[in-house]
Amino acid sequence: KTKLDNLYESLVIPLLNKIGQLWQVNSIKVIHEHYFSNIFREFLISNIEAVKTKPDPLKSAFLFLHDHEEHEFSILIYYYILKSNGYECHYFGQKVPMKEISSAFAHIKPQIVVSTFTAKLSEKNFMKIEATLVEMSKTSLVIVSGSQITNSDIKLTRDLTLVKKIDQLKRLLK
Repeated sequence: KTKLDNLYESLVIPLLNKIGQLWQVNSIKVIHEHYFSNIFREFLISNIEAVKTKPDPLKSAFLFLHDHEEHEFSILIYYYILKSNGYECHYFGQKVPMKEISSAFAHIKPQIVVSTFTAKLSEKNFMKIEATLVEMSKTSLVIVSGSQITNSDIKLTRDLTLVKKIDQLKRLLK
């Protein structure tokens, strides 16, 4: 594991969980959560920018958050790992409309597609997003993660690859 992987799994995830609990019981305000989140987001982005691995022209990754999602820590960690492993990364950010994603996907034709599901999402909305992801899985490895998949009743199609830990992603890349 890299220092960043270890920091994220051993410190940041538990800290975010604790901040969320404190916010829910009104011990802290949302501004405190936003303040920490933005400091950590800047830290992640600076680490992504610092990666000097030359991209392999045969390896591309497509990372995005669907139109109902704004929690980007996991996907930024995946961005860092993919870039560190020589992938040319196309990162589209938060709350991207799925029809826009489909259009960009058709143009880029990536080997890997990554999205995460943290925000509460209805099963109906998940099924719409999943249908697009399944279509992408015909030509790309589609990786999904997040608490809305792992901690809910949502049943994931076998065409998509669920990643729960950073080590799983790293094994997929080998």
